[in-house]
Amino acid sequence: SLLSSTYFCVNGIALINESELNGDDTVNWVLNHQNFLDGGFSDWVEGNDQRTSSVSASYYAFNLLETFGSLDLLNEDIFQIEFDYLMLIIIPSTIAVIIGIIYFFIRRRRI
Repeated sequence: SLLSSTYFCVNGIALINESELNGDDTVNWVLNHQNFLDGGFSDWVEGNDQRTSSVSASYYAFNLLETFGSLDLLNEDIFQIEFDYLMLIIIPSTIAVIIGIIYFFIRRRRI
């Protein structure tokens, strides 16, 4: 199901009888739609593994979490990726070796 349809269903049920809402399960479901790359929210579509965040899905997810008073569960540091200093050494070294080999072959052809 989509975050937008969940948003409208939750608001409709809240208008009728707020005690019928299952807050914990809904909040967990919404948080599972958070994109770890940018922190936004996305709808999952069957057969499509590419989950890019959208403004509309993030809007509905934020409002759902606000409805249940669960905005404090959003943690911006959850998906933080550490910088790999080893790659900082390996990539420039590899580029330098490739440039050196190309330079060597160019000089060799001129002789």
